[in-house]
Amino acid sequence: MSDRESTAARPPAVVVGACAHGLSVVRALSGHGVDIFVVDSAPGLPGAHTCLARFVPVAEDINTPGLVDALLRLRQQLWSGQQPVLFLTNDNMVLNLAGDWPRLQGKFLMSWSGAREDVSRLLLKSALDDHCRMVGMNYPRSLIIDSSDDLAATLDSIEFPAIVKPDRPLSGFKAEIVRSTGALSDLLARFPSSYPLVIQNWIPGKDDHLHFCNLYLIGGKPCGRFEGRKLRSFPPARGQGTVVESSESTEVFDLAMRFFKPLNLSGPAALELKQDGSGKWWVIEPTLGRTEFLVGCCVANGVNLPLIEYLHQTGGAIAHSSQRDDYLWFNSERDPGGLFAYVFGRIPNARRGRRWHLLYFSARDLRPFLAAVWRDLRSLFRRALAKSGRLLKRLKKPDPR
Repeated sequence: MSDRESTAARPPAVVVGACAHGLSVVRALSGHGVDIFVVDSAPGLPGAHTCLARFVPVAEDINTPGLVDALLRLRQQLWSGQQPVLFLTNDNMVLNLAGDWPRLQGKFLMSWSGAREDVSRLLLKSALDDHCRMVGMNYPRSLIIDSSDDLAATLDSIEFPAIVKPDRPLSGFKAEIVRSTGALSDLLARFPSSYPLVIQNWIPGKDDHLHFCNLYLIGGKPCGRFEGRKLRSFPPARGQGTVVESSESTEVFDLAMRFFKPLNLSGPAALELKQDGSGKWWVIEPTLGRTEFLVGCCVANGVNLPLIEYLHQTGGAIAHSSQRDDYLWFNSERDPGGLFAYVFGRIPNARRGRRWHLLYFSARDLRPFLAAVWRDLRSLFRRALAKSGRLLKRLKKPDPR
């Protein structure tokens, strides 16, 4: 897309979420003649300070069904007569828009709107066992626990160590490893509202056994692809990737295509896989209806998935993308120690010589980085103040002797 073309006739891009993920999408689209809007109810987030898009605050919580009302109101106020292209940044947004799409149809463009049922179904972890069996892929043995009564009835059949995940996305926790019935009981006591739960056999392996393939599909065929590997995650070996590398792999790509082939999808899709010590591959989870949080790693290494999505939705010409291995991607917001661990050689198999792509830093868009630093400094100050207050209370407490 030529930067000189007039943007007047082009639909705007609407990125829902001023988080680091939304900021990555904004930066991927900027410089390509696209008018970009960021919608969120939290103006204090670093992404709200970007100079590359217009921030639009809304009263509704964007992670609830109220997002649909907010989008309809904003279209009338800001984009009347246009069909903005929607970019979502978490699974709750995907589920809410999938369930209420008829109200938005004809007013917005959403790449996966024709596959809403499949997208919604596979975002529930309870659906993955049947799907993997259908496509002939390995999925850890799983139990679905709907209540504490179900847990008591099935406790004897759980093999430890096990990994516990809420069935629905963005519940009280993402995933936890438990090694005994006592640890499982403690976890459920801390998160009593996270049912239904999926309890799975734990697939052994460290962070660098976790691989992924990110795709943009058109009618089930890949129009953009990127394979990578997690070098570090938080929590370790089961959480969000915090140090990630580009790692082209035909094997990982072929497995991802096997998983998604029956769905004939259009839109962004990703599959995370784990390779055990014997070389066997296991499905961990798919991402559908949105790009991965680590989409900045893909863009920095030559595969601009958000731009491909925008061009597909607006009828633009899509150029071929070649994956590179120029940058390591760091999520220092979730794991501040990841960068230091890399610098001091404490991340196994992390090859040297690549540049760093940091979550918020960009020389052409500094304000989000400065806002993130200021937010972190304030948080440190508040914690230090609270700790000092507790210490002073203990010092003032009279000695009982």
